[in-house]
Amino acid sequence: MRVAHHFVTRESARAIAILTLLCIGAAAARPQGSTAPAQPASAQPAPAQPAPAQPALAQPAPAQPAPAAKSGATIRGTLPIVPRKRPQVKEYGAQPAIKVEAPDASMSVVWIGSGFAPIDGSSVPVQSITQSGYQFRPEVTVIQSGTRVAFPNSDENYHSVFSLSENQQFDVGRYVKGEEPEPKAFVTPGVVDLFCDVHDHMRGHIIVTDTPWFARSDSAGKFEIAGIAPGKHAVRIWVGPRRKLIEKEVEVQEGQVLEVDWSSTDGSPSK
Repeated sequence: MRVAHHFVTRESARAIAILTLLCIGAAAARPQGSTAPAQPASAQPAPAQPAPAQPALAQPAPAQPAPAAKSGATIRGTLPIVPRKRPQVKEYGAQPAIKVEAPDASMSVVWIGSGFAPIDGSSVPVQSITQSGYQFRPEVTVIQSGTRVAFPNSDENYHSVFSLSENQQFDVGRYVKGEEPEPKAFVTPGVVDLFCDVHDHMRGHIIVTDTPWFARSDSAGKFEIAGIAPGKHAVRIWVGPRRKLIEKEVEVQEGQVLEVDWSSTDGSPSK
């Protein structure tokens, strides 16, 4: 039996050795434990995904300021009311014909404290006493010293406004609708009685006070005065139409609401 012998040349052995070294180097360069195929060089990394937005925390509502407390005290209650008799009205003629309407319901006035200086009349609204239905309306007006008062005429006849009162005498003369005289300032405290020299049944009254704490009652005698400084104060009640002045004293505390009943005080007959 013939045995075949293979001979390896020196050049073949060298080529085999080089290939073996190349294979060993490639195996060493590959990461251990990774079976994922290599990514091509041109592949870009996936963009990072933004984190999900967190919900905004609810902001607490701003604190609301506490309502300011009203300063001073309040007095409310009832004043005396004296029923009036309708005054007899004489015939004034018929050119033009007039219709005399009933006067306002009886009212009383109360004011608390005294000694305040007159106010600047230009800083407060002008009060109006209108001549309407051949009556002064309102028949009773209460103001703080320094306030101005206008006297518009809404009737078709001439009217006049004058007073002979000790604390303020004046006469604005006769005038017709649309010829309203300039407002007058009333400075001296007291009662100013108003008359018309054309219609002598007409009566009006202005109560001038030297305090900001005053009120006119309604037809049932009800009234209310707020913002009164704490302490003791003189009280004056003017009972209309009998024009009697009643004096009292009251003491109040800060924040107090004082209920009073002064309705039992009677008035004297008017003169």
